[in-house]
Amino acid sequence: MLDHLRNHAASWLTKTLLGLMSIGLIFFFGSSGLRRAEGIKNSPNILAEVNGEKITQGLFEMNYENQMRFYEQIFKGNISEEMKEKAKQDTLDQLLRIKLFAQEAKKMGVRVSKSELIEAITQNPNFSKDNVFDKNFYLKQVKPGFFKQTQVDYEDYLNEILLAEKFEDLNRDSVKVSDEEVKEEYSLNKTELNLEKYSVDLNKIQSQAGTESNPEKAKEQKTKEIEQEVFSTLSESQPSNPKDKKKTPSAIEVLKKKYELKDESTGFYSLRERAALVGSTEIKDTKEPLQCIVQLTLENPWCRKAYPIENQLVFFKLVGRKDADMEKFDQEKSKLAGDLLNRKKNLVLKQIADKLLQKAKTTTNSNLM
Repeated sequence: MLDHLRNHAASWLTKTLLGLMSIGLIFFFGSSGLRRAEGIKNSPNILAEVNGEKITQGLFEMNYENQMRFYEQIFKGNISEEMKEKAKQDTLDQLLRIKLFAQEAKKMGVRVSKSELIEAITQNPNFSKDNVFDKNFYLKQVKPGFFKQTQVDYEDYLNEILLAEKFEDLNRDSVKVSDEEVKEEYSLNKTELNLEKYSVDLNKIQSQAGTESNPEKAKEQKTKEIEQEVFSTLSESQPSNPKDKKKTPSAIEVLKKKYELKDESTGFYSLRERAALVGSTEIKDTKEPLQCIVQLTLENPWCRKAYPIENQLVFFKLVGRKDADMEKFDQEKSKLAGDLLNRKKNLVLKQIADKLLQKAKTTTNSNLM
């Protein structure tokens, strides 16, 4: 769910962070916020460094708390420890990428003008009274208060976020989608499949392979034997037309006992919802079986081999297919193109961020998280 929220943000990183930071400033000026600020005054703990530039513990804590308030509203306070840990890592990732994007923007000669900085401050509704910017409140409470909590100057931090946002925008604006991509997206969304899945536990295969001198080779050989036996039995016992199906496929029952073969139907799902069809969200697990599945027809319903997916050896058979109605494509083309473009832009930004992070010189003190 957290990934879903990030993928659908107006901007992949900085606009969301700007909003959370602004919201958080309201809560910060409560008594608990001031006590925390006094506690770290003049003693900045460095949580991380990115190419020599520091990220303080206070800045991390402020962003983490703001993010948690946002999630508490979304999930109605029902937040597990696992979600909290994930939110911590997401917060750190955001701060690292802000640094990296701002650094790249500077290398490109991008700058934030004084007028742009002033506009970002004066247009923030949290610094206004009766819809008018309250300069006295900002200078006497917001700016020094932010420094007390984070050990970072508010305007320096805002400048960094705006730089990162400009870097984002430059890269987002360079992304395009073709008519062919939009058609493919329509087909992925509208083509629905119902699959029969038969699976054998790979651990069961390992136990049947025995303890040979080369256990991996023995397992590989045993897997091939089981794959051939199971596929041969399944495809011969089940005609492509369900009406012609034998009343008692005894050979399949034998397999179920012999290999603890499991049988389940996915129900109808679109190709876009690949996890529901194949049982995994991992690209490495799903790419090859999906290439087979999309080509299946009721006349040729079987994938000719089994696929290892999440410790299961899985056989796929198509039992139902609803193809996309291309006559309705033009009606949905415009909206679909916009949605696809946004997803593609966010994916490009994530790929850029991941590459920059791999090349960057970073250190992190996880004890401060």
